[in-house]
Amino acid sequence: MASFINLHLDIINKQFNRRLEIVDSGTTLRIRDLRMEDSGIYHVTITFTDGETYLTSYNLTVYGKQDPPLQVTGIIDQSVDLSVDRTRPVYKVYWIFQTHIMASFINLHLDIINNQFDKRLEILDNGTTLRIRDLRMEDSGIYSVTITSTDKEEYKTSYNLTVYEPVPAPTIRIEGKNIISDWCNMSLHCSVPTNTSVLSYTWKYRHRDTEYQPYNTGTIIQMSLQNESWDMEFLCIVHNPADQKNVSVHVQDICPDLGGRRLGKTTGKDRDVPNHSVP
Repeated sequence: MASFINLHLDIINKQFNRRLEIVDSGTTLRIRDLRMEDSGIYHVTITFTDGETYLTSYNLTVYGKQDPPLQVTGIIDQSVDLSVDRTRPVYKVYWIFQTHIMASFINLHLDIINNQFDKRLEILDNGTTLRIRDLRMEDSGIYSVTITSTDKEEYKTSYNLTVYEPVPAPTIRIEGKNIISDWCNMSLHCSVPTNTSVLSYTWKYRHRDTEYQPYNTGTIIQMSLQNESWDMEFLCIVHNPADQKNVSVHVQDICPDLGGRRLGKTTGKDRDVPNHSVP
């Protein structure tokens, strides 16, 4: 939508013409005169003078004077249903994406007006549910619906759909393992193979077959373990608002000598350990 290079702002997307401003030396983008169609996911890549790159994302929702839209999430290439809880017989339905009509449903006939959704829409539940198949990132935004029942009563509501990438399968790597006396010290680094945006990392632990307990957040946890920790399992959950994947490791795979022998001083290299996915 825009670039800021050598103190020059170049607005590429005409939707934002004369409405963007760069402040704070390039680290803040101000959008003026907000519109409903400005709702959606915004990504930024900042490259500093030393070559370091920083990436982050924002989910902007612009509200009108009516009730705020219902929050809905979806995953790329999957389907999502936008449903209205109405029992009255339906006469006609109009669906709007951002500010333009995308589809109508009249006399049991679905007419797809917006080519972006060609062959990807389906009407269910006698006209009260719109299913969008094969989701794309550009499907994120505000959806509004007007349903007219056979007795001419109108009902309106809206949805804020955010489409996310699926979470890649994570792995756990052992870093800085250091065994001293009866202590096993290390860091566990949980990561995914691609730079998928909007990911959060949560760690949990348990002893044998007990329930998982919260441990920490972030990609890396540090720990010092003794004999009583030999039966512990650490679980890393990688998630966004629409999807999650997990992977776990067992202490007995990392520090097998904690099972009972007293340890001498050794230092291990960073390495991978057997990873397990938990349903």
